[in-house]
Amino acid sequence: MSSRTEVGGPRVVIVGAGVSGCACAGVLATAGVEVLLVSASLDAAGMPAYGPVVPAAGAAGVSRLMAAFGGLPQDLRCAWLADALVIPTPQAGGPHEGRQEEITGSGQRGFAGLAVDPRAVSLRVKWVLELLPTLRFRQGLATGLERTDDGEWAVHTAFGDTVTGSRVVIAVGMALQGRLTVGRQQMGGGRYGEVAADQLCASLARLGVPLSCGSCDVGTSLVGSFDGAEAGGTWHGWRFGGLVPVVGVPGFEEAPRAEAVGSLGQVEPEPTEWESWESIVAPWAEECRRWLSAAESAGRAPATSLEYSPAVRGVGRDWLSLTRDRRSSGGREDGVQQRLLVPQSAVSAEWQEYDVVRGALDDCLGAGQGVCDNQEAAFPAARSCAPVSGEVEDAYVSRLGYKVSARIVSGAGPAGRLAGFPGLWAVGRVIGARSYAESLLSGIEAAREIQAELDGDGRGEGIRRGG
Repeated sequence: MSSRTEVGGPRVVIVGAGVSGCACAGVLATAGVEVLLVSASLDAAGMPAYGPVVPAAGAAGVSRLMAAFGGLPQDLRCAWLADALVIPTPQAGGPHEGRQEEITGSGQRGFAGLAVDPRAVSLRVKWVLELLPTLRFRQGLATGLERTDDGEWAVHTAFGDTVTGSRVVIAVGMALQGRLTVGRQQMGGGRYGEVAADQLCASLARLGVPLSCGSCDVGTSLVGSFDGAEAGGTWHGWRFGGLVPVVGVPGFEEAPRAEAVGSLGQVEPEPTEWESWESIVAPWAEECRRWLSAAESAGRAPATSLEYSPAVRGVGRDWLSLTRDRRSSGGREDGVQQRLLVPQSAVSAEWQEYDVVRGALDDCLGAGQGVCDNQEAAFPAARSCAPVSGEVEDAYVSRLGYKVSARIVSGAGPAGRLAGFPGLWAVGRVIGARSYAESLLSGIEAAREIQAELDGDGRGEGIRRGG
């Protein structure tokens, strides 16, 4: 394949169009900086690929979430928050009261985070970015990185293209030698449907960029409507592997969406219960309403709605409910417990996780015990297991859990700058970000530092428009 080198004025090349890469690109391009966004999967640009929950456990989590969304340009913030679902912590006296006290430290209901439709976020984020005049997209798998004689950075792709820029941001997530382990199967990639960036990883290693190992556990994504003691007659969302109560009513499937879930901008909680929501998120909700209304009236916004995969029926007492503490799994900060619905009959060679759980529970359940607390060895971080209490009317599953392992960049500065490599940054999960909020903040902070550097060294002239 012949090689083509594209040469232009000084600009920023961002490799990877995930959560952090799109945040970085959006902040820079909104400020008028010429940006080229290179990705092997532009169809999934901006997608929160590891589940729909954007957690905000505890005061630090809420603060981080607010800083992340507050740092985004308005259009990108609305792309994330329009139609998001509000996740409160359980009310005192409810079926999950213990989690309430742990997260908020009080008897009041608190703000545990948001749930978003990942595909809707992706469509909206890409649409917003496509409207920025100084941002261009390039489809291509980055395979190499090198410093040119004139001090630029050259990014090579699998298609034989070479693009250059004065600044390069590595935002490839868990793709550097990324491997997905699904049961007993293993495939390359940092997330479903993508390929691993093995050649780019080797190129970074040759440059001397320090690399270490990282991993990420992604829980089963399930939603369901429950009837019985376990859910107290209310609807609970099974999302990102976590059982997190959502404002809801019984009969979720028959109820209109606005009645069944608390949508951002459709709920008016009491200030005493939702202080963070009342002071910061509510104005964003109004902002989102105006943004979405204007976009839809102009026929421009993607018409999306929160949807789930086909129902799995017949979930009941012959299924098992396994609880594990998410905070000790994969270094995540969700602050919520992971609860897996596991059919007792689901023993297959494909899903080793089921085998492990089934084997660990056989003795316990065979003896007629309702709860088993000794699963630590067989299933890491497991806390308890029990048959499902009460009938589950419907359960929806988008995928079973899996693990991602990859190489991550070590030693990045606070804003992702790589010491000893002038003009090179890394952001997001490739430097160890553990949540969507951290990924967003990482991209935002790198963009601010790059913009300041471009303005300060005089190279911003010619790559900024109107500024």
